[in-house]
Amino acid sequence: MSTDGSIPSLSPPAGGDRNRGPTLAVIIIVFHVIATVFLLARLFVRYCITNKLWLDDLFISIAYIIWITAAPFSAFAIRSGLGRHEYYLSLTPELLLQLVQVSKWQFLSEILTAFSLLATRISVCLFLLRIFGTIKQWKWILYTVTGFITITNLSSLSILLAECRPLSKNWNPLVPGKCVSPAVIKFEAYYNGVISVVSDWTLASLPILCMWNVQMRPNLKVGICAIMALGFFTGVCALVRTCLTKTLTEGDVTWNIFGLDITVVLEQDIGFIAACIPILKPLFRLTKQKIRSLTGKSTNDTAPETFDDQRRLHKVPGPLSLSELSSQNPTEKHQTNTTGGFPARHDDLSLGSLGNSNGDEEIGGIRKTVDVEWETDSQSKPGRWSPMSHHQGNRAKSYWV
Repeated sequence: MSTDGSIPSLSPPAGGDRNRGPTLAVIIIVFHVIATVFLLARLFVRYCITNKLWLDDLFISIAYIIWITAAPFSAFAIRSGLGRHEYYLSLTPELLLQLVQVSKWQFLSEILTAFSLLATRISVCLFLLRIFGTIKQWKWILYTVTGFITITNLSSLSILLAECRPLSKNWNPLVPGKCVSPAVIKFEAYYNGVISVVSDWTLASLPILCMWNVQMRPNLKVGICAIMALGFFTGVCALVRTCLTKTLTEGDVTWNIFGLDITVVLEQDIGFIAACIPILKPLFRLTKQKIRSLTGKSTNDTAPETFDDQRRLHKVPGPLSLSELSSQNPTEKHQTNTTGGFPARHDDLSLGSLGNSNGDEEIGGIRKTVDVEWETDSQSKPGRWSPMSHHQGNRAKSYWV
């Protein structure tokens, strides 16, 4: 549509009047439903199982609310002609009004999507800070990354909002006012894409780097890093979106924007899923226990009642029983690792346990355990445990696994 309101001269596209809008609508609905299920599962774990809601839960909820608010705008744009060739929306003045509506709803959806992506990234940053923030070097690295992501994303959003004055001129060229040059608009599109790629890949890399030197089973480490690496896929979506931006300068915007909108949907919804999966381990455990109970299997298979059963199950040293203790040398030492009353290996990392009963701290599903060395006290009553003093050579340490 030209600035003087005349009907532009366009050539009929090959293939006739096709409409890809319904396909886009189905993709939006499917991925929105999947993301909703994962978010509700996360909130269920936080509120009903671990009984703790954190600041990262608040930000991911805010991001979801904004994202769902943008969904009706996408539906209005599709109804107005998004997914059709611009030629068939420019044949009459009435259709030109539909073209203006497509631009309007698409612009508003883009603004809300930018806010939602920012809130999602801040949520991931807060999650990582809660897990690795006790390590000084990672604490400042994560603070720096959080600040960088916030500032760059807000600057990109500010450029987008400042492109035209008044704001309505962004979607209706007949409104009096002025816009920045096309070169600036093109720069904003590429700048936003680069910022999204860098932000997503940085957030995907940080958990892997933080956990690289953590003592745990190699297969467990690989599995957790693979979950965290879902963020790389969102970065790929942002990269593809950036590459598709140039198609908007080739005309036929309502048709060419189809692929760009799909990458935006995938980037945001998979970002939700990647942010929620690490929190869901308690739900998986609870579901497994319910299935076992329904199939008639004893719950002792998953939660041994006695220390001897626990030790046999985990195949690691556990607390000595009184009978075993009486047969030990009074000065013999025994080392145990307690996690919620259950012996646990030093390399046992749990992404969200069902909680603990002995005061072990669990943050973000990664359990902080205490390793304490004990010995029997020959001066105390037989069979009684007492911790060695520091001068007697005991060691007690807290560490992350």
